[in-house]
Amino acid sequence: MADKTATSSKFTLVLSDGTKVPELRTRSTYELGDDGVVRDASVKLLKEITKAQYDTLPDDVKTTQLGATSGGPITGGIPKTEYYAVLAERPPGRGANFTYDSEVLDKISITGRNEFTDAFGPPVGPNLTFKKDAALYNNSGGRDSPFKTVTANASKTILKREGIKGGSAKDQTGLGANTPDGNESDDPITQLPDDFKVGTAANPIKREFGGKSNLRYPLNASDKQDSIVFTALEYKGLNFNQSTNINDLFSKRRDLKPIDTSVTLPIQSKISDINQVNWGTGEINPLQAFGLGFLNNPTESFNTIKETITSGKGKGFLEDVGNAGKVLAFQEALGITGLLSRTAGAVFNPNTELLFRGPQLRPFNFSFFLAARSDKEAKEIRTIIRYFKQNMAIRETSNKIFLKAPNVFRIKYVYGKNGGAHPGINQIKDCGLKSFNVDYNPDNSYMTFEDGTMTAYRITMQFQELLPVTDSDYQGFKDDSLIGF
Repeated sequence: MADKTATSSKFTLVLSDGTKVPELRTRSTYELGDDGVVRDASVKLLKEITKAQYDTLPDDVKTTQLGATSGGPITGGIPKTEYYAVLAERPPGRGANFTYDSEVLDKISITGRNEFTDAFGPPVGPNLTFKKDAALYNNSGGRDSPFKTVTANASKTILKREGIKGGSAKDQTGLGANTPDGNESDDPITQLPDDFKVGTAANPIKREFGGKSNLRYPLNASDKQDSIVFTALEYKGLNFNQSTNINDLFSKRRDLKPIDTSVTLPIQSKISDINQVNWGTGEINPLQAFGLGFLNNPTESFNTIKETITSGKGKGFLEDVGNAGKVLAFQEALGITGLLSRTAGAVFNPNTELLFRGPQLRPFNFSFFLAARSDKEAKEIRTIIRYFKQNMAIRETSNKIFLKAPNVFRIKYVYGKNGGAHPGINQIKDCGLKSFNVDYNPDNSYMTFEDGTMTAYRITMQFQELLPVTDSDYQGFKDDSLIGF
């Protein structure tokens, strides 16, 4: 047998907190037997660094490689030296553990975050997350953690170099533990019907996605973790027939039936809401007020005028009102504005007030960066995207004459400690999903799993509440233990 080495192309590792570690390679050492069998592969995870960083590291945790050439056509190009730090190593053997050097992690920066990777805000400690993800890989026998993609990358590189197809008996690298389990019974994609549709009785609403009651990202998220849950609801119109109570009428819309599947995602780092009502200025001059009173009760107004005139106590007032009316009529007839201000330096008292105009429906915007750490998690993300897209799709009637409203959504911040409403975050009334945007290449690097599923997505959603927030919404809160709406 002869020892051989295979170095992968550059890739980006996405840690469990969303941190992206770019400019990585795997360098694998393995044995190739005379029978063409590849055995006992060890893996080093390399991170490209600067020459200055390279010079500060011990010899056993750094390496170099000739990369892309530099220079022009005259010189013919000169191979460029690339400098790498060894972030982690995995010895030969199925189920072998990754080890790392804390000195290396402390001396170099493993982060490479940008505007596409900040959905959950800056990482608290990428070095710590890196170590936790390595431990998760080791404790799970290689079945969980982002490090699963490292060994998958190494295995793919080796097999490609040796011309061996995946699943071949010649693959004895020991990296196979990091491939998907043989049991795919809980795969959310394979259980989806090929052509299910949303719609009417002829096109029933899909109530379950992938045979699962709750889609989740990340897959290994604990039930005790604070989260945000989205549940689709079947939209109902109002029935005005024989309705004698306005409360009963609108309660029908509030009593929306949820479908059988929901989506649980991590709470974003930036959480906000805005409660608004419409206020605007209103004016009414004395003449208008007098006329309004007259129109509201003309008989009483005539009697008051008659009494005032006969008593002689209000003659001056009536004359002022009459003259004011003449000036206003004169302005209107001539198409002149501000006549009184021009001639007397005054205006009619507008009695300006800020008046209530009505409620505003609150908007809510969400953005999530969904980076898959395994092919199984990638399929879960794919199903989550379909869940939102399908439930916001309009529905056709069987005769194609009418279009029915899409499903709406119930959004809830969940407090992991007790599984109830989060006491420190606002509650949200049922919402319509107005916009759903998917970025299929959020890190500007095209990368897929074997089945073509993208390794990362960014989804951006715009919701708006169906009903305004009113004082009655707070009647169910017995104390101030919840912020409310």
